[in-house]
Amino acid sequence: MKFMLFIPTFNCEGFIGKTIQNISNDLYCAVDEILIVDNQSTDNTLNEAIETISAKQNSSKYRILQNNSNIGLGGSFVTAYQECFFSNYNVLLMLHGDNQAQSDDLLKIISQFNQRNELAAVFGSRFSLRSKRHGYSLVRTFGNIGLNIISSILTGKIITELGSGLNGYNVQKLGLDLIQHLPSNISFDMNLLLYALDHFKEELIWEPIEWFEDGQTSNADNVAVGIDILKTLFKWKFNLSPTSSALPSNISYRRIDS
Repeated sequence: MKFMLFIPTFNCEGFIGKTIQNISNDLYCAVDEILIVDNQSTDNTLNEAIETISAKQNSSKYRILQNNSNIGLGGSFVTAYQECFFSNYNVLLMLHGDNQAQSDDLLKIISQFNQRNELAAVFGSRFSLRSKRHGYSLVRTFGNIGLNIISSILTGKIITELGSGLNGYNVQKLGLDLIQHLPSNISFDMNLLLYALDHFKEELIWEPIEWFEDGQTSNADNVAVGIDILKTLFKWKFNLSPTSSALPSNISYRRIDS
């Protein structure tokens, strides 16, 4: 199978360099392309990415795109998803540019796809029994576990993670219909998961990962995210209209030379 590694960035200048540096040679060799998509960062994120890639000896697989407007994580995902699909890659791997996840955990996700090519998606899980968390508060841990339990009850599928940002998607299996159902706000991950559950419930698995909190700041309010997840879940369960508006149809982006 052919793999594209997608790294979304937005105002993470203190971490994007470390994220790129921590991509091991094993992971570099396992993927066919590494695509960084910047969502109009207002800090030095883009320059940090360019400088870090330029200093690497093995940089031929890297490519940088920047959205022409701020269209959120969902928009950056659509940019990468389309690039992956139309380049005839099989799997889009996602690794957030804030250096919280261990990039080598993606090797386990790659292995899952290589062993079971019928899989539609593999979600990296911070809250499985074999997962490891460092510096993650107990309040947020129990809050996430509570949301996972509610989600499992409502969907009838054991869910141990709603959005770690370390995932793999079989784009050739999921198809282009997926990206037409994504929102432009914080419920992006939840809507993506619910779409996959609707169409590929038995072809989704969760892989335990290791997670680090080391001074990163979230661009979203945790309480607001939790409330939006619950609203989205209940609307999906009872076939009500979706919580979030769709992404704009005129997504555009440009290539940045590194």
